Amino acid sequence: MQTTLEINVSNRFLELFSKLQEINPAIDLKANEHTITIREKDFLFSELGVFRIQLPFVLDEEELEILEKEQASIKLEWDEEGIIIHMSTLGFIGIFTAAILGTLYIWNRKQKMGKIVESSTGHDLEVDGKKIHRVPDIALHLEEKFTSALQQKMIRLGAPFFCIEVVSHKNSLAHDLQKMEKDWIGAGTNIGLVVCPYREEYFLFEKGQSGYTKFSFSKIFTHSSLPELELDFGAILRESIS
Repeated sequence: MQTTLEINVSNRFLELFSKLQEINPAIDLKANEHTITIREKDFLFSELGVFRIQLPFVLDEEELEILEKEQASIKLEWDEEGIIIHMSTLGFIGIFTAAILGTLYIWNRKQKMGKIVESSTGHDLEVDGKKIHRVPDIALHLEEKFTSALQQKMIRLGAPFFCIEVVSHKNSLAHDLQKMEKDWIGAGTNIGLVVCPYREEYFLFEKGQSGYTKFSFSKIFTHSSLPELELDFGAILRESIS
């Protein structure tokens, strides 16, 4: 059975629809009055959980707001090349991610390091001179940076101090590893974790260091820059699927 998505779009999508079809030949696109329907064709995006649609133009802020509006079942990101669509996740992934978020929230209430945000919070980043928009599963912004962003009336936040990406599909680990290294760490995030419940492993990235260090869920995550934080991913996973 083909997977089908429908997204709200600006008039420019519809005006340049034939070009949009031309540069995305592996998926089936259909223009509607205010939306575009996306169906699987040669490329089975449901088997990856995340995929990119190339655009014949660079999105502006208004178009991004239209894309994000009422897209309850999917998460959208963008850069100069196009939009990235994240499919909805399995139930246990949502429970697993929420448990990590809750653990961080309780820890931060004591430590008062900053503000914890989740996957509804967009971030405007700059990597190698290019502007990109990314959404983390979980992120921590230091208090002073968060306050500064509010004072400057920034619509979206920049790179967080600490970022977590949870692998939401069994085939999307490579995408999340690349996203963490090139986008989050590349934009200035200090500490990044890619957490894979399918493999029961997590991958630690740090600013100024190339690559990552891999750990089993049997090792509780701690870090000197995050005092007293302990993330026992193995225990969280067992609770999530029990």
